[in-house]
Amino acid sequence: MSNIFLDIGAHIGESIEVASNKKYDFSKLYAVEPSQFGLKWLLKYRNRRVIVVPCGFGNSNRESLLYGAGSVGGSIYSDKKMHWSNYENIQIKKFSDWFNEHIEKNERVWIKINVEGSEWEIIEEMSLIHLRKSIVSVLISFDVEKVPSLVGKSLGLKRLLSKLEIPYYERTENFQVKEWLDSFPELKNELSIFFKTINFLRTDIPIARNIRRVLRPLFPKRIWIYVALKFGPNRKRNFQ
Repeated sequence: MSNIFLDIGAHIGESIEVASNKKYDFSKLYAVEPSQFGLKWLLKYRNRRVIVVPCGFGNSNRESLLYGAGSVGGSIYSDKKMHWSNYENIQIKKFSDWFNEHIEKNERVWIKINVEGSEWEIIEEMSLIHLRKSIVSVLISFDVEKVPSLVGKSLGLKRLLSKLEIPYYERTENFQVKEWLDSFPELKNELSIFFKTINFLRTDIPIARNIRRVLRPLFPKRIWIYVALKFGPNRKRNFQ
């Protein structure tokens, strides 16, 4: 059986960078992202296993406005607090249709969801997935609690996931994609010295992210976060 990584809300590839590490045995990695800003970064990945899906997922096929498009907090909900003031027209595809069309019976799927409130649509769509047993685990950010019109919805979503018997973990500051994937021994690849060297160099990821990967451990976490939010692609900004 082949292993699939499905990154719903891929942004600029933070999770794809982790999951595409050769120490994990993924044959395909789907990066699902609707914003033009995020897509520009994702298309810089030089890895044939990474497949960019230029849309958002929801409970229907439709167009929508993405507020704060490209920022880490971008959402289709206008009442959510945004870091950026811009917006963008995006395409949303019905999640169950996409999953049933693209995931095969012999594929096992790990799903990361970080979609700033739209996770309620995706989780409800999971009841319509024909290959639900293909989902090994879900790592999810319950962002509905950041959206005033959706506050209190996370408890029902957790109950639905349990009812559907879909194992899930809640993403926290101390439990991110790396910690999640490391908890599955079946994903571990044994690498030769040659491939360990290639893996260390990470020539498949964008140059800017490779530099960041090398420099980040050299600075205390709070200093790195300050610099990243002040000058990096996730910095707060206001523009139309």
